[in-house]
Amino acid sequence: MHSDCWKAFVDQWCDPDWIREHNEARERQLLMPGAPHHQGSCSLPEYAARYVRLNHFFVIIFHA
Repeated sequence: MHSDCWKAFVDQWCDPDWIREHNEARERQLLMPGAPHHQGSCSLPEYAARYVRLNHFFVIIFHA
């Protein structure tokens, strides 16, 4: 059932152009100071509450 999807992923991941682009992006990411992502698996409201609690900032979250 999902084997076609996995085959497409593997085909993409084995493509030399994709590997080159992936490695270049990884090198750029490693040059960045600090963690690239801070939110993790938290929802935005959970992240905002944790950020406020740890950094003593006031954060307003707008809901559409």
